[in-house]
Amino acid sequence: MIRELKSISLLPKSIKSPDRSYVYRLLIIVFTILIIASLVSWVVLFINTRKMNSNLKILKEQRKSIEKYLEDNDDVLTAEKEINRLREAVEKAMGNVPEWSSLLDDINKYKTNDMHNRIVRGSYDETKAVVTINGSTNSQRSIKTYMDKIKELDTVDDGELSYVRQSDPEDDSRLEFEIVIYLIQENQYKIDDR
Repeated sequence: MIRELKSISLLPKSIKSPDRSYVYRLLIIVFTILIIASLVSWVVLFINTRKMNSNLKILKEQRKSIEKYLEDNDDVLTAEKEINRLREAVEKAMGNVPEWSSLLDDINKYKTNDMHNRIVRGSYDETKAVVTINGSTNSQRSIKTYMDKIKELDTVDDGELSYVRQSDPEDDSRLEFEIVIYLIQENQYKIDDR
């Protein structure tokens, strides 16, 4: 009979056969960490979902109250839209027409005593408004003073002297002149929202 011989190993136990309990402990720790992480994620998602649902509920309530307000005030809102539409139509119709009467009053106010305006013409289109003054005076200083004061007006953009000449060859004291005034183009007819 042949006996089986047992093998004898002189290696230490830690090298010879790995300890299975260490592997099991490591697996248990990993699974525990994964379960805790998934529970924490679930709690965070649950809390965020509750917050979002409460915000959504508040927004739905606000939307319902706004819809009710719009239903109750539909006539008022329609009337307001119509008023705004008509206001825009009136302002567009009036456009950039200069306020001639106050401008002419201001121009006349700055004349010196020796000046006489014979012709005052105004013209305008969408891009420019021009006033041309033809007159006569006794001195060039009067023309300069007149032009300087006109240029100070809020509605005047610029002014220029087209010409100055003697009106009578025998009388060198009487001068004829032409002044061209360029007005600021702005939408002057805005409806007051009082």
